[in-house]
Amino acid sequence: MIDYVKYTSEVANDWKQTIADVTKDYPHLLKRMLDCSTSSQLQSKLWLVNELLNIYTSKDEFRDIGPIRPKNIVLLGGWYANFSTELLINNIKPEAIHNCEFDEDAKIISYKFNKRYKDSGQYRCDVRDVMWEPIDGEQYQLIINTSCEHMFPMTRFYSLNKFENFPLY
Repeated sequence: MIDYVKYTSEVANDWKQTIADVTKDYPHLLKRMLDCSTSSQLQSKLWLVNELLNIYTSKDEFRDIGPIRPKNIVLLGGWYANFSTELLINNIKPEAIHNCEFDEDAKIISYKFNKRYKDSGQYRCDVRDVMWEPIDGEQYQLIINTSCEHMFPMTRFYSLNKFENFPLY
């Protein structure tokens, strides 16, 4: 069971720099940035990753290994993706995470929180309304909606994006 974020020197550098940059360049976003780092935000992402680990490491009498882990993950409304990206990359180990976020400010700050993953090509964020605009043609194995309370039912998203590989939602 995962019950913490692995707080490495790289995480500390990116997150410290994010706080400094937001305080200096985006003071109007400081409260929102702090709101993304609450205990409840972390608890929900820990729960999510633990549930995914149950799926991706499950065993039954017909299968001696769990399902193949997702190569590409998309976050719908992932906000700053500070906890989710860190937890997913360290525990689920995808090659890439794509955050589709409605808010340009969220994209800017998410790139600060996840600088090392952005620089390595493991993380990207696009500004789009996923209920009205399809996401790119890339095949995703896992689609995570962290903002469903702000969106139409997922059937709308599904009708816009016909994935041939049947990802896990």
